[in-house]
Amino acid sequence: MKKLLDAPPNGEELKEIRLAYNMTRKEMSELLGVGGSTLYFYEIGRHRVPYKHVKRLNRLLSTPVPPAAHASLSGDELRFLRTSRGLSQQQVAEAFGVTHSSISDYERGKAPIPAGLPECITGMAVPKDELISSEESAPPCPLNDLLQQIYESRAEERERWLELGDSVTPAELRQLRQSRGLSLDELADGLGIPKSTLRSYEVGRIRIPKGIIEKIIESYPDRTITPAELSSLRKALKLPQIYIGKILNFDSNVVQHYESGTRKISYGLSRKLLEFFQERAKTFGQ
Repeated sequence: MKKLLDAPPNGEELKEIRLAYNMTRKEMSELLGVGGSTLYFYEIGRHRVPYKHVKRLNRLLSTPVPPAAHASLSGDELRFLRTSRGLSQQQVAEAFGVTHSSISDYERGKAPIPAGLPECITGMAVPKDELISSEESAPPCPLNDLLQQIYESRAEERERWLELGDSVTPAELRQLRQSRGLSLDELADGLGIPKSTLRSYEVGRIRIPKGIIEKIIESYPDRTITPAELSSLRKALKLPQIYIGKILNFDSNVVQHYESGTRKISYGLSRKLLEFFQERAKTFGQ
């Protein structure tokens, strides 16, 4: 049991409580009765944690802290656990609710591995050899369920950006562009401004004008499909990478790069991929 709170925690303290109890952002947001984007803003310090959450947090803190099942895990062992499941550091960071650099620090031994991280990785995907051996006995994964999860994730992401609005920082503006798989040239053309102006916004040389987030979301409403999502959708249909490559007129090696995260998925390609899986879902009634 951890010490009870007398006042609302700050963002970093709230995050520490969540990680200590091996909770995902979704689980913590459900505990507090808030949306995922609201919890995100609590943790990064953009919004203050209101006093009404203290009672629920103290109820959690009055329970024993789960033991660190992998406290003796080394950084190399953590890296092996991740790579054996075909996951990138970015995928693990997003799932666990930490930064990409934090995962890198854990694997290099620069920071202690937090409780719950190995279990989070274990739950994200099965090892490649287990996937091959259990492919026939594994229950089918409804494609529509996967697509629905992606759409809900995108809607929550849009809400988070729109809530941020005119308080966006240069780094966040760059993050928004990259989440759409857009280059500086592409987004500048879409906004009808010079590339040099957009670059100045992103480095903080020029103040970001009001309404730019809404304009970007209107033109590019959805983030691109992630490597993990692409892999899950393909496996739900039990299609080899080479088949996806033929349908979209590129070879299987490129699909492998998209799924491993070593090659960027553009905004146009992301839409094309989702349209393909949507049509497949209708065709097979999944």
